[in-house]
Amino acid sequence: MDGLCGAHSASACGYVIIQVRMVWEKNLHVSVSVYFIFQPAVEIYSLHVDCKVTSRFAHTVITSRIVNRANESREATFEVELPKTAFITNFSMSIDGEVYPGIIKEKAAAQNEYDSAVSQGQSAGLVKITDRKLEQFHVSVSIAAASKVTFELTYEELLKRQLGKYELLIKVRPKQLVKHFQVSCPGEAGQGAVLWVLAQPCSL
Repeated sequence: MDGLCGAHSASACGYVIIQVRMVWEKNLHVSVSVYFIFQPAVEIYSLHVDCKVTSRFAHTVITSRIVNRANESREATFEVELPKTAFITNFSMSIDGEVYPGIIKEKAAAQNEYDSAVSQGQSAGLVKITDRKLEQFHVSVSIAAASKVTFELTYEELLKRQLGKYELLIKVRPKQLVKHFQVSCPGEAGQGAVLWVLAQPCSL
């Protein structure tokens, strides 16, 4: 069964909550929450979540494209709440068309390099993995004036059966209206597969 959906919801606090739920007769439970927190001058103009399920194995790619419309560098934060059993297989950042793959460095050295780039008004990213029990993936990014940045995060997970079903749940919180928003969830399902799309008003 293939599912393709998208939704926009305006609210007083300026962001939307999109919940996509897919249930199969032979599937499991996956819970994903994605948070995109940006300063007003930084616009998310495209946000795609592509999840493919094959033989109870979920492969998810989150791609966010943003632009800094200010005349000075701005910092943004990209946070992803992953399922407990998920593992990250790739993270990259593309600045004005040039791709920078994620590189692991000693904490202090990475922080110093990031601070230096920020002080010079350059685009830079710093990834922090918090306590694994919290399933938080955190990226701080300094975006140069009038620059475009693309984030791509890939993670995978083996789905588990719960109450005889497999469930895939994806929550997306861009915290602003996104011009091009898409969630694509093709997967294997038996008869009676259901797809729900729910747009909710702002709630922290």
